[in-house]
Amino acid sequence: MRWIPAPILAVLFFAGTLTARDFDTWFVDKTLRVDLFHTGDKSSEFFAPDHYYQAGPWAGSKTNLLSDLNLGEYQVRVYDTASAQLIYSRGYSTIFNEWQTTPEAARMHRTFHETILVPMPRRAIQLTISRRDKNMVFRELWSVVIDPEKPATINRTPARPRFKTGTIFRHGDPERKVDIVILGDGYSKADMDKFRRDARHFNEAMFSTSPFRERKREFNVWTVEVISEDSGIPKPDKNIWK
Repeated sequence: MRWIPAPILAVLFFAGTLTARDFDTWFVDKTLRVDLFHTGDKSSEFFAPDHYYQAGPWAGSKTNLLSDLNLGEYQVRVYDTASAQLIYSRGYSTIFNEWQTTPEAARMHRTFHETILVPMPRRAIQLTISRRDKNMVFRELWSVVIDPEKPATINRTPARPRFKTGTIFRHGDPERKVDIVILGDGYSKADMDKFRRDARHFNEAMFSTSPFRERKREFNVWTVEVISEDSGIPKPDKNIWK
């Protein structure tokens, strides 16, 4: 057997890592939106695909494609089908796994509609969803192959925004900044001026406080003017429902 000197091995391994994280090699600057159904009860769960959409430019990192933070109850992984190489991963959590802790989950099944965003692949991928087991190790639960070269696979019709959006401040491209979106609840169409004032007040309060004050230029802040049918929010403790 011929041995390769250790320094050369290190270089080869590092080069392989760079290739796996090369955004332009694996992806185009668009977003793949994966809508799915997440169904189960207290002790079981399964997934079913709904639709796949092409959304706007990819707003996530283009350099840190493989997550090393080990966060979240679930993890989405994207593999290039031709090479079986892992090219993207992110941890996340869901309302479903919170619901599993409620008494209702012990007596019935429920379905939650969920959305996963990943960079738009150049060619066919295998997307998997894993969940932590009792030992905190991710175990695969679901897998699907998505081929962007098949026209019927992904809906590429541009989405029409339902609500008006606004900018409080923008300090750079989304892939290089942290984006915060402020949405309202209980603001009717007549309340939108109040929503804009409240959003700016909240933003000023947050960025006058450490550590946000010192890192302000690392953020972009946007608003979505969600219009409620009624003014005000539900107050179950006072039997007020809207």
